[in-house]
This record gives sequence, structure tokens and C-alpha cells, in this order.
Amino acid sequence: MNGNSWKEIYYYSDKTNTIKYAGSFSTDYEVKKQKKQIEETYEGSWYMDQSKTLYEWRSEKLVPIKQIILAHEQNTYENGKLTFEYYENSINEIEGLKLKFKEPYTSDKKQKDLWDNFFTK
Repeated sequence: MNGNSWKEIYYYSDKTNTIKYAGSFSTDYEVKKQKKQIEETYEGSWYMDQSKTLYEWRSEKLVPIKQIILAHEQNTYENGKLTFEYYENSINEIEGLKLKFKEPYTSDKKQKDLWDNFFTK
């Protein structure tokens, strides 16, 4: 449809001596073995928004730690209006991300810096 492809990731569990499903990732991801993290960037398409997500291994689960999204406002694909969304997961949780802020995308210095340096902050 749009040329996107996704990789299925599995891992070996020492606790259960089995191979387990970890998740599905776009083809642009980087494994940070020493930090036990995965950095994923999705460039978006007509059907899906651009995003960057940081995952971390916790209790034998790959948990999203933080995510940033440049999201199309509903029904505005034609005029290109975007929102800038930032999500985080608390240190103790494995349940999921919580929206921290959502604002119109203006490409100001603060938004650009957060997007460009997402994995280093």
C-alpha cells in the first residue's frame, strides 16, 4: 500500500527457557544493548503519523518509556495541520504511556529541539 514494513522482534527468556514475542517495529530502529533500550523512529505516511519512541526492558517486557508524535489533526490531511504530542511512562510502571502535553505544531525552537534530540534527552 505505502511501502512500509515492520519487523517482529523476539527474545530468549532465561527465566522460562523460552523464546517470547517482544513487539513489532518499523525498519528504523536501533538497539542500545548496554542500556537495554530500543530507539525507534517512524517517518510516517499518509495513513500514519511521524513518531519517535524509546523502549526499555523491564521485568522481561519491552516497555515504551517515552514517545513524541507529529500527528495530523483529524480530517486535516489536506491542509497539513499538525499537533505536537509528548508521552511518558513513569519509572515504576509497565502499563503504558501517558500524554504529558499536546499543542499545535509550530516548529518553534523548543519543539524542534525536543524532536531532534529526543533520544539524547
